[in-house]
Amino acid sequence: MGLEPSTDSDIERFFREPQLLGERVDQSWKKNLFADVLLRQAMECAAKDDGRLIIEAPVRHGKSMALSILFPVWLQCFNPGKRVWSVSHTAMLNPVFGRKVRGMCKEALPLFGRRLSPDS
Repeated sequence: MGLEPSTDSDIERFFREPQLLGERVDQSWKKNLFADVLLRQAMECAAKDDGRLIIEAPVRHGKSMALSILFPVWLQCFNPGKRVWSVSHTAMLNPVFGRKVRGMCKEALPLFGRRLSPDS
């Protein structure tokens, strides 16, 4: 797909609004208010040394897309040393989410002058 490297103003906007990064690297990403709230909570949680976040919301509200896919991509772009645990209620979901995160990272990291490690 080959996205152009981002300008400093794009990077600042991506930092403040993770959904903009989602729209830039994934054509299927749909910006929504609930995902915005979830991502802001996750960003606050990631800023803490012992941050933990438990989300309870009805099915089909975008929890997985926002927190299991877009948030790890955003975190790798802005804080690559941070670790993220992905937990799901079925063993089948984590590999699916992992592939989606890896694919989005391949698109997003070059915007920041970095690339995904070949062994990832």
